[in-house]
Parts: sequence; C-alpha cells; structure tokens
Amino acid sequence: QTRCRDCSNARNRQRLSKERADLVSLLKSLHGDSCLYPGCDKIDALEIDHVIPRSLGGESEVSNYQLLCRSHNAIKNATYIDYRE
Repeated sequence: QTRCRDCSNARNRQRLSKERADLVSLLKSLHGDSCLYPGCDKIDALEIDHVIPRSLGGESEVSNYQLLCRSHNAIKNATYIDYRE
C-alpha cells in the first residue's frame, strides 16, 4: 500500500507542477515575461503572488495573481500592492 500511496503522491506532484506551469504561462501572456516590480527585469524563478493576499481576503484566482521574482515577492510579503497597473 505504501508504494501505491507514493505513486499517487508523485502523480499529484506532477499534476500540480503542470498546473503551475500552465498558470505561469497564462500570466506571462497577460502581463509579460518578467517580474512586475517596477524596474525589475528578472525572468527566472518567478513566483505567483496574490495581489490581495489571502490573509486579507484575496481569492486564489487568475484575476488576483501577478508574477514577481522571489526577492520582490518576499519584500511585498502580505501587503496589497498591484504591480499590474
């Protein structure tokens, strides 16, 4: 049974990885290929950020996502900042 559970977990990780990659591609097509922080042009290791943080009632929907590099996502933390505008 452990092996089946491990296989199921691996399939779930692969599915989530594919879903994340598809979401990143969609966000890039909507907002560009780089970090949206003003003046930043990083294109690697972009993270999906909630414009309105979940802790402040933000939804996990495409309309509430923006791509930020790891360092700018950490700076933004749990604040409401929309860099898409």
